[in-house]
Amino acid sequence: MRRSTLVLSMALASALLAGPGAGAAGAETCDGTIGGDRELDSLVVPDRGDCTIGPNADVTVAGGVDLGEDARLWVRRGTEGARGTLRARGEVSLGQGSTFLSGGKLTLQGRMIGRPDKVGLIDDTFIGGRVTLTAVAKSVELEDVSIDGDLEIGSGRGGTLLTRVHVDGDVSVRDKRFGSIGVFDSTMDRLVVVDNIVTGITIRDNIIAKQFACLRNQSANSFASGNVVVGVTRADSCVGRASQ
Repeated sequence: MRRSTLVLSMALASALLAGPGAGAAGAETCDGTIGGDRELDSLVVPDRGDCTIGPNADVTVAGGVDLGEDARLWVRRGTEGARGTLRARGEVSLGQGSTFLSGGKLTLQGRMIGRPDKVGLIDDTFIGGRVTLTAVAKSVELEDVSIDGDLEIGSGRGGTLLTRVHVDGDVSVRDKRFGSIGVFDSTMDRLVVVDNIVTGITIRDNIIAKQFACLRNQSANSFASGNVVVGVTRADSCVGRASQ
């Protein structure tokens, strides 16, 4: 009896020393190309790393995706319709100066947050949580993207282009400098474009369920037309007071 108790105590002590992550596979670190079918616990692109998911790859990540500073992740589209696939159940974190590009098939169940240089997600993308991108140095381009949560793009330089973006929540573009802002053929609850100093603003043919506010912007060219706001088609100014 005493021997059994001693063995059990030693096993418990070993588990405590090993910590809560004992027995779990570590993160997959990518600084190169992933091909074929892969199932990963998590995916990390290290600082200044460059990770490509090939056009014939199918990658499933049980946890999150983490891009380090100045890192790049590219989900590639190939020739003859071949497209890389990335599915992740956890959060996507974008380090300062990072780049996230996708022309493949992208399904992200968690939120996306960070301070990237550039985000370009084109075609067949679903994000299941809030997207918050701040201090973007170069550009944000989203086309044919569905987001189940708010989309917030705040501060930084460079352009913002949203085309056929369907947001189950609010869209906010604030405090941008230089570049231009374009929102086309998209749907959302609220659209707020405020306090931007940019070369141009074009907001056209969107369906906005609750409120449109476009004000306190400085731009040489500003157009807001053909937008349906609370069921009414309107043309609005993006300079001056708010459109309610």
